[in-house]
Amino acid sequence: MSARHYALQRSAVLIGLVGYFLLCPAARFAPAAEHAPKPLEYRRIFVPADQPDDWPKRNVTYWPLAREEFEKLIAAANAEPRPAAAGAARIGRASYSANFQPPDLLLGEARFELPHGGENAALVTLDPFDLSLAAAKWADAGELTIGVQPGGKLAVLVERPGTLICKWSLRGRRDAAGALVFPLALPAAALADLEIQAAEPFQPTLDDAVELGRTKEQRPDQWRFQLVGRPRAELRLQPVGDRGRSRGLVLLQEKSSYGLLPGGIDLKANLKLDVHREPLRRLEIDLDSPLRVVSVQYAGAEVPWSVLRDAGENEKHLNIDFAEPLLGPGRVVTVTALAPLQIDVGVKLPRLHVKDVVWQEGEMSLLAPA
Repeated sequence: MSARHYALQRSAVLIGLVGYFLLCPAARFAPAAEHAPKPLEYRRIFVPADQPDDWPKRNVTYWPLAREEFEKLIAAANAEPRPAAAGAARIGRASYSANFQPPDLLLGEARFELPHGGENAALVTLDPFDLSLAAAKWADAGELTIGVQPGGKLAVLVERPGTLICKWSLRGRRDAAGALVFPLALPAAALADLEIQAAEPFQPTLDDAVELGRTKEQRPDQWRFQLVGRPRAELRLQPVGDRGRSRGLVLLQEKSSYGLLPGGIDLKANLKLDVHREPLRRLEIDLDSPLRVVSVQYAGAEVPWSVLRDAGENEKHLNIDFAEPLLGPGRVVTVTALAPLQIDVGVKLPRLHVKDVVWQEGEMSLLAPA
């Protein structure tokens, strides 16, 4: 072997096993002769880094992966508890995909590959599963039995090998640095991966995970992670332009009181603002079309405000300008508005929609004459 050829082999970051390992998680569950499961076995294949046409194909996709990260995956795989019985039920592979929906929501899908070699049905526990489950089905549209056990754990009845598809959602929160944080609690699996898509310019980071190399088919707003280690992790979406820079953060608690009067609807909205890091000089609010603002107050005094209407549309916007910018917790702005009331028909109560804030909670009361 020439020195050049050996150097090419040593510099290759592609290990032929990676594609096999990622696409064939069932290999982890090969039953052992004894009761204790054997560690994951693999074979290294050295290839010339600059000659991908000479790599073994085997209909797999290759991802660049540093040796240290690969060995971390192997160690995590061997550390995970694995059933020793051939017919035991478990999650072979879990694939999660998520789409970010502003301002703070993830909508996603989970695909659980559930190998089952026994003759009898088995109950597979999906715990922890701290995602809001919207729907579930088998990939082959078979009959599904899924529910919550007496101990509060989600479980599915497995009678044959199959792929369980779950629709889920998760709402995040803003941290002190302005990043969106999503706490993930996912059931243990032999192999797990997560794909994130975010239209806005975010840079996601994920605890106990390895970010996979980008493929030619991958979009710029997509990221892929291989999950390792603990079933609980924290996903952070940090706006790209905000790294190393302080950013204003406004938290909102809303308390609205509606009064039904003979002449219409009287709305009094107390907007409690916690203003962090940067002073708030202007507050912008979208108004539902029936509302007519009559007063805006802060600290018991009227403040300057104006209402703009979009040309040719029925949308209105309230702009509130503060002579002294707001900064700190517990800043309460009170908006009073009126709206017409129609009798004997269903009525949707008009609302204020405060822009560029993180909505924390709200309270609404309705007062009607006896």
